[in-house]
Amino acid sequence: MTGAPRVGYGDSLSIGQLAQQWRRSAYFVQSLIKSGLLHPDERGLFTPGELQRFYKESGPAGRLSR
Repeated sequence: MTGAPRVGYGDSLSIGQLAQQWRRSAYFVQSLIKSGLLHPDERGLFTPGELQRFYKESGPAGRLSR
């Protein structure tokens, strides 16, 4: 098998995985962290609870508008 190894984090997502899921850049996700809108856990991952909090506080349109 070639290519980079895949790492599983359970239900949590890394910055890169979240960016890919949102179809945005990793820089966009990092900007949300720096602005205090998104909070990774001690491993630097985003748990389902954190994403739920973010979506709830961002409202139905969210902060992902282009």
